[in-house]
Amino acid sequence: MSDPVLLLVPGGTRELPDDADAAMDLRLGSTTLAVGTSKIGVYWETYGFAEWEPVEVSLRVQRRTPPSLMQRAGAAAGITQDPNTPVTLSWKEPDPGHRTRAMGGAVPVQMRSIILDITTLRDGAYVLEVSVARPGQAAVRSQREFVIR
Repeated sequence: MSDPVLLLVPGGTRELPDDADAAMDLRLGSTTLAVGTSKIGVYWETYGFAEWEPVEVSLRVQRRTPPSLMQRAGAAAGITQDPNTPVTLSWKEPDPGHRTRAMGGAVPVQMRSIILDITTLRDGAYVLEVSVARPGQAAVRSQREFVIR
């Protein structure tokens, strides 16, 4: 699996390109995002999965910045949620609701992109993990770190 690439999401965009050349034209120049950024795109490729083959896809975003004393106290009291609670999005393919571009060959390549709403993420350091697995088998995983300031 390739490393995930963070993409700019132009205003009004509902779908991002699922081919490498077009996706790279939208890649962010930095992995540091401004507080208030509402959306980012993610592009990645998998290798060795045929387009008709069932797979489980998952994206997980985890904050890595230690919570403050007040945040820990609020979470312990049940007043607020722990800001480091991971957020996970997953689905099964093939699925008409999730586009992929496939290239056949000795090692099939599947290209995917997705738009993530990050309006609820606080400032801090994060890791985005993408995983893809055949049902009942271990997942292949790749990560990209980013920061919101």
